[in-house]
Amino acid sequence: LCLGVEIQLRKNGAVASHRLFEGVMKSGGHLTYDGVARALGLTEEGARQPAAEKRLPMLHVLADLAKKLRHERLRRGALDFDLPEAKVKLDEANVEPVDCVRSRKDPGIREAYRMIEELMLLANEVVAGELKRLNVPAIYRIHGKPDEKKVSSFAKVATALGHSMDVEAARDPQKLSAFLREIEDSDEAPVLRYLLLRAMQQAAYDVNGDVGHFGLAAKDYLHFTSPIRRYPDLVVHRVVRSIVRNEPVDGAALLPRMRRASVEASRLERRAMQVERDVVSLYRAILMRDRVGETFEGSISSVDANGFWVALDEPFVDVLVPLERLGDYYELDELGIRLIGLRTGRMLALGQRFEVTIEDVRIPRREIVGVPTDESLLADPRREGGFEPPRRPRSDDRGRGDSGRGRGERREHARRERAEAPPPGERRRDRRAARRAGDEAERETSGRGARKASSGKKGGAINHASPFEKPKQKKKGARKKKH
Repeated sequence: LCLGVEIQLRKNGAVASHRLFEGVMKSGGHLTYDGVARALGLTEEGARQPAAEKRLPMLHVLADLAKKLRHERLRRGALDFDLPEAKVKLDEANVEPVDCVRSRKDPGIREAYRMIEELMLLANEVVAGELKRLNVPAIYRIHGKPDEKKVSSFAKVATALGHSMDVEAARDPQKLSAFLREIEDSDEAPVLRYLLLRAMQQAAYDVNGDVGHFGLAAKDYLHFTSPIRRYPDLVVHRVVRSIVRNEPVDGAALLPRMRRASVEASRLERRAMQVERDVVSLYRAILMRDRVGETFEGSISSVDANGFWVALDEPFVDVLVPLERLGDYYELDELGIRLIGLRTGRMLALGQRFEVTIEDVRIPRREIVGVPTDESLLADPRREGGFEPPRRPRSDDRGRGDSGRGRGERREHARRERAEAPPPGERRRDRRAARRAGDEAERETSGRGARKASSGKKGGAINHASPFEKPKQKKKGARKKKH
C-alpha cells in the first residue's frame, strides 16, 4: 500500500494539475540505476538489464522530462553542488574495508539517479503546496538564506582562486546557480562547491513552511517520498491520508506535536550524519593501516592553522599533514585558503595538487597522517642557505604608544620573532631533550645526597625532597629540643 501523487505537466515541465491518491505499488521490472543507464546508452559500465531495454520508449520520455524539470529548477536558482560522497567497499564477509571510492562516479549512472531525483523533488514540492493551500499543519523541509558575511567571504575567495564573482551576485540564488555551472569543469570546482556549501545554512525540519528552501529555490517544500526511512515523511503521509479520505484534520491538536517532532527530527538527523561521518572515517583509517610508507597523489581539500588535508585520488581518503612536520613556519592567509611559509614564501593552497606519503594511522582517532614527498618542504630553510623571512614595509608612526613602537611595527616584530624561531617540530624536540636532561640531573643529585647521608658524618642527613612536595610545617607551640 502506498500514497501517490499524479501530476500532469505541460511541455515546458510546468505543473498543469495534480491529484493525491491511495494505491498499491507493484514493481513490474525491478529496474536498477545501472541497468537503466546502460539501456539508455549513458554508460558502458554494469551488466545489461533486459527489463530496462524492453521499456526503452518509456525511459526516453522519462529522461527528457527529467532534463526539462532540472533545467527549470536551475533556471529559477536551485544550487547543484554535486559533491562526491565516500563509499566504502567491504570484503565478502562484510567486515574489512577493501576500498573507498567516490559514489556515483560514472556520469551515466549519475544521470540515471537524477531522473528519479527530479521526480521526487517535484512530488515533494506539489504535496507541500497542496497542504499549504488547504491550511493544514505539516512538517516542512526548510533551508534559509545564507549568512551575508559568509556569502561575501565566499565571493572574495572565488575571486582569489581566479573565478571573478561580485559580492552582490553571491547573494542572488540565480547568479550563484549560474556560477556553479560556469566553474563545473575547472580544477577549482570541487573546492569552490565545498566552500559554498559551508557558507549555506543547514537544512532542517519546521512547521513554518513560509521559509522555503533556498538551495532548491522552492517556495514550498517538504519530504513526502521516503516514509519507510524518515519520520517527517510518515507524519506528512498521515495528514495526506486524512485529506484523501475526507477525514477532518484537527490542526490545533496536531501543530504542537508536529513542532516537537520537527525539532527532534532535526536533532536526530544531525546526530545520524555525524555517526555516518565517524563510521566512514573509521573504515578509511582501517583501510590505510597497512599502507604506511606508500605514496599517493591528491589535492589539498582543507587548510587551517595546524595543518592541511589532502583528498587522495585513489583510494578516496583524507590525509592530514601537520604543520609541525614541515621545516618552515607557515601562517594562514586572511581568506583562510592558503598557508604561506614565512622564510621561503612557499604557498600551500586549496585545490593544489600534492603528493603525500602515509606516515601514521591512528585508528582510535580515525586519523590518517602523512608527510610531503617533496623533501624541500621538510628541510629547515635556515640550514639550506639562510633564507630570510619576507619583510613588510616599515609602518608609519600612527598608533604609537608610550613604548615608542607603533601597532604595525609591533606586529612586524612579533612576526619576525616567529620566523626566526625554530620550527614547531624542532621546538618540541628541544623541550623533550631539556626535560630528559633535567630528570638525569635530578637523579644524579639524589644519588650524591643518598651516599653522603649514609657516610655517618654529623649533620650528614640531607633532605632531598621532591620540588613538587610541600615542605612540612612546624606545629604551633612546639618546643625546640635541647642537645
